[in-house]
Amino acid sequence: MSIGIIGLILVRLTMKSSWRVGIDFNSETQLITQGIFKFSRNPVTLSFNLMFLGSYFLTQEIMMILLFLVNLILLHLQVLQEEKFLKSRDIEGYPEYTNRVGRYFWKT
Repeated sequence: MSIGIIGLILVRLTMKSSWRVGIDFNSETQLITQGIFKFSRNPVTLSFNLMFLGSYFLTQEIMMILLFLVNLILLHLQVLQEEKFLKSRDIEGYPEYTNRVGRYFWKT
């Protein structure tokens, strides 16, 4: 759970004023590839998933594992929509970034 919280702090520090929740169709923003984004294209999603999984291990409650699974699915669907949006915007450097950095984890 702590790793997830640290991940969210690193994301917030890296994104600064580019922080968004969901897709903002009316705003132009730069592709962020430094900091924690060197290792994951979606560190927010990864961090939230780690927090929910950590909550399960902390409480051992079946409800927490169910919340983790629902969160995992819903956030993945959100990531797929964001990727579709970014591809449609033809953002400079995005194809190279997706080839270099994994959706959730670094590529080897």
